[in-house]
Amino acid sequence: MHISEFDYQLPEELIAQQPLERRDASRILVVDRARQTWTESNFTSFPELVRAGDVIVINNTRVFPARLLGHRDPSGGRVELLLLREIEPTLWDALVRPADRLIEGARVRFGDSSLRAEVVGCSPGGVRQLKFAGDTPLDLLIDEVGQTPRMLVVDRARQTWTESNFTSFPELVRAGDVIVINNTRVFPARLLGHRDPSGGRVELLLLREIEPTLWDALVRPADRLIEGARVRFGDSSLRAEVVGCSPGGVRQLKFAGDTPLDLLIDEVGQTPLPPYIKRTGGSFETDKARYQTMFAREKGAIAAPTAGLHFTPEIIAAMRDRGAQTVEITLHVGYGTFEPVRAENIDEHKVAAEFFNITEAAAKVINEARAAGGRVIAIGTTTTRALETAATADGIVKARNEATELTIKPGYKFRAVNALLTNFHLPRSSLLILVSAFAGRELVLNAYRDAVRAGFRFYSYGDCMFVI
Repeated sequence: MHISEFDYQLPEELIAQQPLERRDASRILVVDRARQTWTESNFTSFPELVRAGDVIVINNTRVFPARLLGHRDPSGGRVELLLLREIEPTLWDALVRPADRLIEGARVRFGDSSLRAEVVGCSPGGVRQLKFAGDTPLDLLIDEVGQTPRMLVVDRARQTWTESNFTSFPELVRAGDVIVINNTRVFPARLLGHRDPSGGRVELLLLREIEPTLWDALVRPADRLIEGARVRFGDSSLRAEVVGCSPGGVRQLKFAGDTPLDLLIDEVGQTPLPPYIKRTGGSFETDKARYQTMFAREKGAIAAPTAGLHFTPEIIAAMRDRGAQTVEITLHVGYGTFEPVRAENIDEHKVAAEFFNITEAAAKVINEARAAGGRVIAIGTTTTRALETAATADGIVKARNEATELTIKPGYKFRAVNALLTNFHLPRSSLLILVSAFAGRELVLNAYRDAVRAGFRFYSYGDCMFVI
């Protein structure tokens, strides 16, 4: 037989580009070998074709994120790897491109991750043997680097949602849209120290600079840090004294040291990861880079605006190619964003103030796009809070440089934001309440339940939801 005997013509439009909204909505062609006939049907009728006593054998393999995008080191040339086979721990066969640039001894880096690889062997057909290294277990690094973030697209008008990947986000952006991004930068606000002179261990999360060297901080154990308590931080010259106490474990601390305070905080502090992200001994070195968005410029946040973590230069370029604009604003994510909602009646909860800045130039871009019929797409709840604070009743965004105390709850009338990209948030949180105000509580919670069923990853380093 010849390979030409296995050829057929296929129109391009019949190549499935996206999964169906429902897995069982596909069509099925029932082929009868005995009669040499076939009939069209739907997959939902498959159980009717099964007989009592039949056994259905299913493959339970799970796909891992085997496609890795990186750059040659030091040239920066883009490369793509498809992991084929683990030869031994940290040594893999991979199909690579461009193969002619990945010769023995070539090195590859993968963004801000600690994952690195070196080509140690070459086989025909573009296959290379690569030795991997990193500061965390290789399987975790491959999951981190190779996994394309999933995205749930929630349609408010249709009251439906569909599963997708974040790489398709640019396809959902239209010419004339403006994508508004928070460019705040996380600083190392988590300080580990000891009470002086007892030596008892303490932890501080810096919340707000009241004045130079005087900070509000969330502390633990709070009952041991009363007014007059002193704290030292290892061998650093940094010292602190509690000069005031507020409810909820918040203390006012006066800092001192033999070099400028911001340099000492950078030296002593750790990346302030959320408590649900477990790290032995604090944050990993990679978190310093990975817990920042690619837009992070304005230092001042104690948590990342996590919807922005998904973006890459390639995604930005693809959106601009479609005729959309991007514009940056700043909201320094503070304690208000993640402070627990302790009141049963959400009308009694107030989100603490956070500083934001929308420049005249940014406001102009947003307003011109909106006036021309484009959508204002907010990247994250923090961006939403800033835009809605700065918007007039008719949706015009004003340049503002101040603190916002806006608390968005169901019933709030959105004035500026037309679509929202956001991560999946904690239950009973002010962020989930904000998203529910935008999309409707029942729609959001039903979509969340389906995301749980479908195995979406939740919270800061997790997948995302695009609400249109």
